[in-house]
Amino acid sequence: MNKDKYILSIILAAVSGLGCLVLVLMDAFAPLIVLPELDVPIFAAVSLVAVLIEYYFIKDKGERMWMLNFLLAAACFGFFPYFAGLATASEAAKFAFIGAICFTAITFAFDSFSIRMKGKILAPAATAFCMFLACQCFVSIFV
Repeated sequence: MNKDKYILSIILAAVSGLGCLVLVLMDAFAPLIVLPELDVPIFAAVSLVAVLIEYYFIKDKGERMWMLNFLLAAACFGFFPYFAGLATASEAAKFAFIGAICFTAITFAFDSFSIRMKGKILAPAATAFCMFLACQCFVSIFV
């Protein structure tokens, strides 16, 4: 089916939209809390949550359309922070480019790992956690 090609992008849009909503609500109701800086580890965490949701809950994933996934990830990581008031237009463009590259690389790596993890329960979550720790080296590198 056609929707199987876009399910990961739909899940990414839901996760990133929910994350931006949480940040806006935290800013509105608890203004003294220091919000996390939008950077590569945050993009990696959102991407890994979307990939894990797809791995555990979607059985028939279909073929990946990598360029379309890249463009939809750029839209998610660029538009949501901008419309939530978390970024200016120039920051949103930077977030879109960096977030789309991060999402595409994480999805490609996780897909290649998931071939070897068939039938395992905790291996995908442990792999995602290790991938998140690996992305910690990119903190503040693009700021």
